Amino acid sequence: MNKYFLLSLVVCINCSQKKPSVSSPETLDCNDKWEFTTSVTEKKINDSVTQEIVNGKVWFEIIAPRENGDGSTKAYLKNYRKDGSLLSEGFVLYAEHPIADYTEIGNWIFYDCKGKRIHKNNR
Repeated sequence: MNKYFLLSLVVCINCSQKKPSVSSPETLDCNDKWEFTTSVTEKKINDSVTQEIVNGKVWFEIIAPRENGDGSTKAYLKNYRKDGSLLSEGFVLYAEHPIADYTEIGNWIFYDCKGKRIHKNNR
């Protein structure tokens, strides 16, 4: 009787272990890389929103930038794909340019190629 109990215990433990997911990993790469054939144009939407435009399409938006007094600026940043869908958004700290030298801070949200939110990072 002890053999059967031990065997059933081993089988039960083995069944309860999680199996690794075999699904394909989510990707942010939608085969739509930006091509900088023309210059980047800055467009001030209002006092708190500035857009960077490439080939007539919004590349990213800087929202509500605030200088911190230590040479850095904090702003909300939205990155876009070439088709106009949102790629990612969240707060950044930067010294000179919000794309060239930024650091993601706080919560960041990322979107798949269809615009569905795929994950949120807490930094």
